[in-house]
Amino acid sequence: MVYTFGLVKHANIRYRDSSVRLSRCELIAMLRSLGLDCDVRAECLGGTDFLTFECRELSEHELSRLSSHSSAVFFAEKKGEMLHFLKHSTRTLSETSGKTSLPVTEFIFADTKEHYQQGETRFLRLACGDTAMAPVFSRRIPVHAVIADRPYGIQHAPQFGSKPESFRQLLSRALPRWKDALLPGGAVALSFNTLTFPTRQVL
Repeated sequence: MVYTFGLVKHANIRYRDSSVRLSRCELIAMLRSLGLDCDVRAECLGGTDFLTFECRELSEHELSRLSSHSSAVFFAEKKGEMLHFLKHSTRTLSETSGKTSLPVTEFIFADTKEHYQQGETRFLRLACGDTAMAPVFSRRIPVHAVIADRPYGIQHAPQFGSKPESFRQLLSRALPRWKDALLPGGAVALSFNTLTFPTRQVL
C-alpha cells in the first residue's frame, strides 16, 4: 500500500526545503522504530509538500504512532494517480440578476469513470462577482456555510460598483444577502482584524 503525509507549510519559504528534509528524516526514523525500512519520497502536489512511502498495510496502532509526526497535517492512503486525474467535465453558464449577467464555470467530477457515467458526481462552481450577489449564485442549491475574508489595503479595498466603501458599509450590505444564500441552520465564518474592527461592530 502507498501512504502519504501532508506536511504543514513552513511560514518562511527559505526554510521550507530544510523543513521537508527534516520531516523526511523524522518519518524514516519513526518507520524504522516500527520495523519498516521504506523508501520515503518528498513530493509537491498542488503547491503542498507531501511525504510518500510504500509498505504493507499498517495497523491502527501503527497509524496512530505515525500520526504523531511533528509536521503532519493529515495521513492517508494514496490510491495510484487518482489524486492528479479525476474524471471530470466543465461547462460555462451564467447567472442573471436584473440587467447583470455574470459568468460561471462549473466543474463536474467523480472519483472513477464508472461513478461518473452512473451520475455519482460532485461539482464545483467558480463565479466572479459582487459578494452581495451570493443568493444569485446559490439560488439553485443553497449553501451550508459562507466563508469570507475581508478586503485589505488600498488595491483590494471594498467597492460598490465604481465607488469605494468602508468595511462597515460592505458588511451592512453583504450580511443580509449572505443569510439569504444559506440553508436553515447555516453559518457565516468571517475573518477580520479585531484590532482595527472590533467584534461588537460585526455582531
